[in-house]
Amino acid sequence: MDYFTEPEASELAKLRIEARKKRRITYDCLHAIVDSDKVKCNKGNHIGTAKDGSMDLVSVLRGRSAKVCQNCKDYNADTVKAKIIGHRVYD
Repeated sequence: MDYFTEPEASELAKLRIEARKKRRITYDCLHAIVDSDKVKCNKGNHIGTAKDGSMDLVSVLRGRSAKVCQNCKDYNADTVKAKIIGHRVYD
């Protein structure tokens, strides 16, 4: 599955939009850094269950978030305004 082309990209964006209504999501934090197929916190927080503290990229794209992100004093995200154009969703 290619997560960055349609229709998968819009489906993942919809999941993130719903997740944002409930909590902070790792996807939005500017400290969440993609490293191959993993996402790591550049502040050193363990955001996933992997040995290195990383979270799977697909999980982040789906809007999942680590518990540590919910109360993190370094969480840094802009307000995201989703746009829906035709059948595509942009966030």
